[in-house]
Amino acid sequence: DANILVAAVLGRQVPRVLAAAHARGVTLAVTEHQIVEAAEILTTKIGLTIAETRTGLEVITALVTPLGAEFCAASEAAARARLHKRAQSDWPVLAAALAAAGGIWTHDRDFFGVGVPVWSSRNMQFAA
Repeated sequence: DANILVAAVLGRQVPRVLAAAHARGVTLAVTEHQIVEAAEILTTKIGLTIAETRTGLEVITALVTPLGAEFCAASEAAARARLHKRAQSDWPVLAAALAAAGGIWTHDRDFFGVGVPVWSSRNMQFAA
């Protein structure tokens, strides 16, 4: 989720958890939509410069597989149907999880009960 990317750029815990999961061979992916959303948050809401945002996200995306819109497209309708009205903008995250038969790492509750595993940063510390 975009909130994980923002936390990875700004925080301490998430970058450590991300690096450790990557080192253990856990496959992590992020949609291009979430990268764009995270960049927007980092520049407009947090106040980082475009260069700081780009550098921070490049470090993070080196550890994950970026997924294009075409990866999520076939699962869009199913994802939208499972998400609450207020969470519709997060459909690419759920669509990617559905398409990959994977889970979602997030700090919010929008994905609880949508039919895929939802991971917190605390739980990700112990992911296989």
